[in-house]
Amino acid sequence: MSPRHTWAVAFCLASAACASVWGFADLNVGDGGSEGDATIDGSGSGSGGSSSSSSGSGVCASQTVDQAKGVFVLAGGTDAGTCGSISSPCGSVQQGINRAQLGKSIVYVGAGTYVEPISLNASLTIEGGWTAGSTWTPICTSSANAAVVLQAPASSQTTVLADAIGGTVTLRTLTISQHVAQPSESLYGVFASGSSTTLVLDNVVVQVGAAGPGSPGGQGSAGASASGCTTPNGSNGLPGPTGGAGTGSNGGMFSDAGYSPGNGVGASGGGTGNAGTAGGQPSCPGSCVISGMVYTCTMGCSPPAGPGTAGCGGGGGNGGAAGLGGGSSVALYAWGAQVECVNGALGAGNGGAGGNGGAGGDGGAGGNGAVGFGPVPPGCCSGAGAAGGTGGAGGQGGQGGGGAGGWSCGYYEGGGGSVSINGTRVTFGSAGAGGQVGGAAGTAKGKCP
Repeated sequence: MSPRHTWAVAFCLASAACASVWGFADLNVGDGGSEGDATIDGSGSGSGGSSSSSSGSGVCASQTVDQAKGVFVLAGGTDAGTCGSISSPCGSVQQGINRAQLGKSIVYVGAGTYVEPISLNASLTIEGGWTAGSTWTPICTSSANAAVVLQAPASSQTTVLADAIGGTVTLRTLTISQHVAQPSESLYGVFASGSSTTLVLDNVVVQVGAAGPGSPGGQGSAGASASGCTTPNGSNGLPGPTGGAGTGSNGGMFSDAGYSPGNGVGASGGGTGNAGTAGGQPSCPGSCVISGMVYTCTMGCSPPAGPGTAGCGGGGGNGGAAGLGGGSSVALYAWGAQVECVNGALGAGNGGAGGNGGAGGDGGAGGNGAVGFGPVPPGCCSGAGAAGGTGGAGGQGGQGGGGAGGWSCGYYEGGGGSVSINGTRVTFGSAGAGGQVGGAAGTAKGKCP
């Protein structure tokens, strides 16, 4: 660690306003807190800063950039193919990293906000905390790491990526932040993966906001109304049975690709309504005389009188769709990689809430029973048969299963990766609530899992 960084840490740790100076007060803690075993060291000396503010400031102010080893980046610069000198700085940090592959080892970043995702390479140092001009001078205040902000655009859930780089890379004197999450989106300030990756965060503040909540499931569509049917047997039919509820998610999963939200399972539809019963037979006298001819109900009528037919049952309502899982907020994700955090801060926002399962659709209406028919020729028998009963309505569809809530993690270790915390405060937000029905809540910790 350079002298100006040691001085800044020593000054901060000796100050009663240390939390505000280092940006901890701005981190989205929500209902969570700070992890007891991952806060600033109890010794209060960081990684060895013991110089006084006056002498430390003098050492810091005397530092200069190394033009032979460095590539220069400044907000407002131009990403030309030849950019990178003090007189012609690159406009983006990623272009500075790309240009540094041609024999350079340091990317100097001037004060400003850079909205871009960053992909790191080995054998490099990305260093903020510089004021640009005809000469570049170091910022020697205790909040030097706030001068350069790397922020992911809305299209990227990761601000800084170090994936299987095959060596060591260092980020120094920077602030890393994120955009507002989309539904179910997880956010990562720094994502380090691969057993060949070693990453050092020196005087770096990582601040990630809340993850995206899961979207609720859609309501099931209504069942189809019944059409006529010829079920013989007038009483109305009984409604169909209600559909079963969907299954809530037990939780999302972590892997080398990050966090996958836990989605619920959709519900089953309601049952078809029962058909009504057929109407009664028409009344029939013994005989009747029409145009001088004698008829009976069982003879000479074509067709004979008959009962009304029953109405069909309505179709069952469709089950509600599943709720989607909420995303996770992770300041530092280390999967297989080795990461060292020195004199900075890791802050995660709230986990996203799981979406509720959708309501089941209404059952379709049962069909009306048909009026019974009379004899031909008319008048032989009295009236038509009684109407059949109305079919029962279809059953209500079940509610979809709820999505799982997302996690809030100051840092996550997985796949054999490890994170070393030295003089770095770790904070986290609230776990995402599970959606109805049955979605599991997430987890909120400084160190996950």
